[in-house]
Parts: sequence; structure tokens; C-alpha cells
Amino acid sequence: MIRTAHLLLILFISFAVKSNTHTAEKKAFAITPGSISFAENYSLTSIDICHGGSITIYEDQAVSGLGLLQTANYYYEISYDNGLTWSYYENAEGDPYEFGDGLLQTDPNPITLENITNNMLIRRYVYSTLSPSNNAYTAPLSVNVQQENKILFQNDINAYAIALGETFTIPTITTSLPATIAIFDAEGNSLSQGSSISLSEGTHTLTVIATTTTAATVSGCTNTTYIQVVVYDMADCNKRTKKIYATQAVGWSSSPLLSWVSNEQNAVNNNRANYASLNGGVVILGIGTVRIDLYFTKENGTLYSPQELKGKRVTIKLGEQYSGLKVAGGLTVVGRQTDEGVTAGNITEFNGSNVGKTFGVKGGVLDLLKGDNVFQFSFSPASSNGIPVGFNGVRIQLGSLLGVADIATVFYAYIEEDYTIDPNTNTCIEEEIRVTPPASLLYPDEQTTIDGDTVIIENTNFLLNEFTEDVSWGNKTAVINAATSLSSVVHPYYAVDNNYESYAIFNTVVGALNQQFLLTHLRQTARPGDQVQITISYPNINILNLSLLQLGNFKVVYYLDDTKVGEEYMEEFRVLDIGLLDFENNKKAVIAKPVTIPFNKIEIQQFNTVSVNLGQGLRIHDVRMRPMMLFEGQKDPKEVTAICAADYLKIKQPDHCTTYEVSFAKVLQFGGSFTDTDGNILVDENNQPIKSILEVEDIPESALTLSHVENNIMYFPLERLYQNLENEEIILAKIQTKRQGCDYGDPEYLRVRLINCKNAVVNPVINTEGIKN
Repeated sequence: MIRTAHLLLILFISFAVKSNTHTAEKKAFAITPGSISFAENYSLTSIDICHGGSITIYEDQAVSGLGLLQTANYYYEISYDNGLTWSYYENAEGDPYEFGDGLLQTDPNPITLENITNNMLIRRYVYSTLSPSNNAYTAPLSVNVQQENKILFQNDINAYAIALGETFTIPTITTSLPATIAIFDAEGNSLSQGSSISLSEGTHTLTVIATTTTAATVSGCTNTTYIQVVVYDMADCNKRTKKIYATQAVGWSSSPLLSWVSNEQNAVNNNRANYASLNGGVVILGIGTVRIDLYFTKENGTLYSPQELKGKRVTIKLGEQYSGLKVAGGLTVVGRQTDEGVTAGNITEFNGSNVGKTFGVKGGVLDLLKGDNVFQFSFSPASSNGIPVGFNGVRIQLGSLLGVADIATVFYAYIEEDYTIDPNTNTCIEEEIRVTPPASLLYPDEQTTIDGDTVIIENTNFLLNEFTEDVSWGNKTAVINAATSLSSVVHPYYAVDNNYESYAIFNTVVGALNQQFLLTHLRQTARPGDQVQITISYPNINILNLSLLQLGNFKVVYYLDDTKVGEEYMEEFRVLDIGLLDFENNKKAVIAKPVTIPFNKIEIQQFNTVSVNLGQGLRIHDVRMRPMMLFEGQKDPKEVTAICAADYLKIKQPDHCTTYEVSFAKVLQFGGSFTDTDGNILVDENNQPIKSILEVEDIPESALTLSHVENNIMYFPLERLYQNLENEEIILAKIQTKRQGCDYGDPEYLRVRLINCKNAVVNPVINTEGIKN
């Protein structure tokens, strides 16, 4: 029993919920339950509050009618269905969580409930400690929650990308309830809708605050969202971005028997595939009390000072299970700063503090997540009006709804720093990224090809391809709050490991209005002329016949940070042989059209408007960037192009940041002939079968020297015919893309036939803008 003159209880402790077995029938007892109120000094039995607001309940009249030496215990019950059913709190032993009340006590004992999002009734249950059957209920209080005031943007877009030098126009913003709208930049300056502003290169966050007016049921309710503007400079060739991951983790739970943090060091162990878990148990409502703090250190192991990270953007990789009852927003994040004198070796729960506003992990596409999801969330620690605050850590906290057990996973957090590369001194040594998925995810060590063969797959500490920083995955639904039982993409890391044999699988049964997604995060921003190369296979279907693959259910979406910059339906892509990987008719590369705006994320989406069973499912073997090339007039890179040795080999340069090394290679071994969808052998312009290429060898001293650049076309003079090195009259022009002084991607091999010809013959230009349908 708790005896106190004043008890303030914040009810976001993780208590279990149980349907009450008591009834409200009147019994013969002497106890009088007293009454409770929303006001401290008078009776207030009904209250209207903001969505996500809080209430405090006071004792209006004390318990009476107890005998000598008797005391009363009481606890609170909540109903979300207008009194049809009631739920009460339990302690760790499964007994009702009680609030004691002494016989002579007259002071109110307030309790506070926070983050309330649903209408409810609340009452106090009282019973005698000597005679539990002597009990009673107070009359219930009524809480009416105003609907959430949603901040609305045209076409649901609040993230933008513009080129340096362009002005940004503040978009039109509306709200679902009568409200005023205030917009602030990072310095706290007020902005107006429709006004144009100039921004420097980088990512900018504008804060939008909506406050309900007296025309709404409850005035003064505030809701906050953000506009993100990415300003890019395509002329800045040598800028790169470095990710700095948090290295220190501190987990905490208010009630270890009911909620806990497990494997907290997995969030800072440099393994992008593993995670710490926030185990929420079953709680009553509101913000949860299980959390993890992650802190950032420098290369020398010392903590960053809060001032050093002020204005930085933090990205956190998270996982959470969403359902029809549990929607986005159960997770919250906030900046943290350590107390003065704290070092990386002695950080605890108690020597740091929250800084800035708390952000709900929700909004935009996050509100459409359903089922098991792994995603990234970014924010810049700031005050309520958007002014950046100093920080050197972040707190991730889990909350749940009534009666819903919840688990969230935290993979990592990082900040970013830009730096400049000197192409003349660049070592071109990229850090290897290796991952080991947790054993619970059951990544297999062997997989079956579509021919039924078994291939061995490295499933621990395996290398990601050179373009990939990480992946995320999950399910979305076109219907907000719609439940789904769909599983997510299977073995997603096998789509970006450095192995063309392994594969991720899209779920075979897709429910109506549901999307699965696989999002690849690139190490560096792609530039004009780049394209996405997706290697796929499909059991029992000739991969050349795209119409059989139902690729109309798939599309690729491009993002720059969180800004969508383009999309393509996969049925519009061209199936191509990339030449040297023995991709015959079981696996092919699907190449997207070039994107003229920079991007750093690639999302494959599977979407259906009706339920469909896709058999054994599309397999994604690899996702990477590739600067694809074709000669003008060429429709397929498998075609052979005749090149006149008297003219230049010419390459169109997409921008001044990209250069090329050109040489030749010979074919050591051909594979089988390619066939069309009807099984007919494909032939070249000389009616010769087009075969796959299994093995090549560079020709020594065959490198071409750049002569000059004119109108963005690079001219390389040809000096030899290499006829003695041709295989079946074919030789390969090897073109290696160079950026920042280093190789960018794999070299391209174009099938050519070098011939003697007159000076009047003009060779076609190699088009670096990619494949066009």
C-alpha cells in the first residue's frame, strides 16, 4: 500500500492489461467510493483534449464508510468502448496495481495519463483491505479526444530537390482542422507560403507548426511536421559523404520484469544487419518506458561535443511490427547531450539529458507501413520552432497501445560529413562493408537455381557490392490503418551481396492494395548517365519474355535522401545481357532508363490492386549502379558494331566529372547462342549467331589516348585493327568509367568489328546516357 500526501503517477509504466472480472452491480456494503474529477478544487466530469494530449485526475471526494482500523485500497480502470468492457492495471505478479488511501487522508492523489489518442472513460475502484468484498466504483469520467489535426501538402510531397542557384518556393499547406500555420527556417526566421528563398548546398529542414483555432473543438492544439529541401551542385565533382556511426549504447527500462532492452551493443557493432531490441511487453498507453541511447565518438574515441554536431542530420535504422491496432508513431526519437565532464567510457542513463523536441517516427510513407518492416528515419535535433540544438547522442524510445505487445529493433544511427577528394592522390581503396544477419533470420548457406542446381552461399560476414551501403525492406498498404499478415522480402541482403548466384525473394502472395519494398541505400550519389542494374530470375519462365513476369506489378523508385526524384515501371525496362557473367536464359540484367537528377536510394516496389499469387516469386540476385553505353543506333549491347579504324572512337561525356579509359580485350570463350522468346537463335547483321561471352582477356598495350573533347564528346584515335586477335570476327572495346580518379563500376564491353575504310566514314558515338527504349 502507498501512503502519501500527494502522489503523482505518470502512467506510461509498462503494465499488463486484463479484462476486468468485476461487475458494476450494486452490493450491500458500507463503503462509499467518493468521487474523482478533472479539476483540483471542483467537480469536472468530462473534458475535451487535443489528440495526443494528457489529463490529470484528482480526488474530488474521499472514500468514506470504513470501520475502525480499516483502510481502503483503490486503483483505476479504463474503458475504450463507452463502458462495455473495462481494463485495470496489473503489477509484475499479475495482481491489480493498487494506490493506497488512508482512512483519514483528505488530500487529492492526482494521476496523469499522457499521449491519449482515443476517447475513453476512467473510474476508480475502491475496496476495504480487511474485507475485499466491501467495494465500490466511482462514477466514470469522460475523455473526448479531438481528431488529429493533419498537416497536408499538395500531392503529399514535403521533400524536394533543387539545383544550386535555383530558388525554392514554400509550397501551399492546409490542415484537416481549422488552424493557423507557422513556418520557420533553421535559424527560427518566419517564412510564408508561396514565398521564394535561396538556399546553400546541402540538406535544409523547414519546420511547419499548425495550431488549432477557436473554430475547432479544442483550440491551441499544436502539430508539427517538416519540409526537407536538398540542394545539390552537379559541378562539384570531388565531394564525397562520410557516414559516422554511433559507437556507444546505453539501454534502460522502467520495469525490467515487463519491458527490457536486449543485445544493446548490436546497435553499435558496425554490423548493419544486426540489431538491439526494445521489448515493450504489454503496456497501457502512451509513450513507453523502454529505450536506448546512442552516442557519437570521433576517430580517436572521444565524444563529440554537442556544439560540434549542432545542425547535423541523424539517420536511424529501425524495425517495427505494425498492424491494424499498432500504427506508426509508437517510436519516438529525441536528441541527447552528455553532462559536462562525461567521457565515452562512463556514459550512463543518468549523466545526460534530452535536448530539443521529441519527434514521432511517423509521417509520409511511414504511416503506410504494415507487417514486419525495416526502415530509416532521419531528423535534425531542434527546438519546437526548428532552431537546431547541440547534441552528441540520440534516444530511441518505444511506446505501445492498449493491450498490444510490441518489439522494435534498433540497427544503428549515423550522422554525415562531407569531405573533398583529391583525384591526384586518391588511393581508390574503398572500405569493405560486410554483414552477418542474426541467426533468427535464417539466411541459408545454399540456394537452388531455377535449373534445380544447388549453389553454396556465404551467409555470415559476407561482402556487400561496391555501390551498396545498406538495405531496408518491408510492406506498405494503400489504405491507412489497414491490417496485413504479409511476410516481407525474404533474405534482402542477398540482393546486394557481391554474389550474382544468391538472391532475395519477393513474397509469393501479395494482398490487395499492398506493396512489398526493397530499398537499396547507395554509398555515394549517382550522377547523370548512371543507371540501375537489377539482376533477376524467375522459376519456370523464360526471362526474355517480360510479359510472363507480371513486371507491371513492379516499379523502381529513385530517391535523393528522402526526396522522391523519379520512378519507372519494370515492364518498361529492357532485358539485356551484360556480357561476361554467363547470363544465358536463366538470369538477365534489367536496366532502367537514365535519371538526369542525382539519387542515392533505389527502391524496388511490388504493388497490386487485387490479391494475386505469383507462384514461387521473383528473385532479385543483384542491385547496383552501372554506367551503361551503346553506340548510336544500337538497340542491344549484344549487337556487333563495325568501327572504321580511320575515324575516332567517340564517347559522349555526361558531365565534366566523368572520364573514361578505353582499351580492347579479346574473347577467349563463347557460350551458347541467345534465343528470342519463341526459341529462335538471335543473329547479328551478318546473320551470325549472337553468343554469350564466358571469358575475356585484356589485350596488352591497347589503351587509347584521349585526343580532345569537343561539344562534350571525347575523341580517342584508333591505332590498330587487332584482326589477328579477333574471335569469330569479334573484338571487345573495353570502356572503364572513372570518377574522382578511380574506377567507377565494372568496365563495359562492346562487341565491335574493326575494319579498314575511307576517311569519309564517320563512326557512331558511344552514348553514355544509357539505354533508351
